[in-house]
Amino acid sequence: MDIIKVIDRDIAEVKERIDNEVKDGSYKQLFDGDNLNNADEVLELVNQWENLDDALSYDAGYIAGLEAFKRTYQNRYKLKSLLAKVKSVFAKKNRNNNIVDLNKW
Repeated sequence: MDIIKVIDRDIAEVKERIDNEVKDGSYKQLFDGDNLNNADEVLELVNQWENLDDALSYDAGYIAGLEAFKRTYQNRYKLKSLLAKVKSVFAKKNRNNNIVDLNKW
């Protein structure tokens, strides 16, 4: 099973639940009567407002965490090649410098 598909499915399910609550008018009082059209608008306001209910805060944090993990997972090959380059630079520097006597430390 593709982990990206699982993450996208979870994000879509949470956003769908928020969308349903937006349609029911559940967030009008919470957001001082603002007319919100979809989950993305709610989540954007969640990041700007400090007095949130626990369930909405949890949903926003859950989505943010999944999106961060997804970006990291998708960029893992880029990170591996970058790490290999950094290691090679340090290896060259160590070869060019004299070997450090560890007993001095």
